[in-house]
Amino acid sequence: MRIYTIDRVIASIAVCENEEGFVEEFPVALLPEGAGEGSVLRRDENGQFTLDREAGRQRRDKLFCMQEDVFS
Repeated sequence: MRIYTIDRVIASIAVCENEEGFVEEFPVALLPEGAGEGSVLRRDENGQFTLDREAGRQRRDKLFCMQEDVFS
């Protein structure tokens, strides 16, 4: 299973970064409903994506704390 974070969406293409830091592009049509910039996705061995809401929440919380540290 691979893990991706959606970096940005350009037209119908999602630009994603995998856990190794490499960038890959996927058609938005392949992504689950509710996925958007900053979402964390898991891709199984069949190529199916699922939205990992908990990992996305943890990522947002971590980024918020980093931002707070910078501006405090």
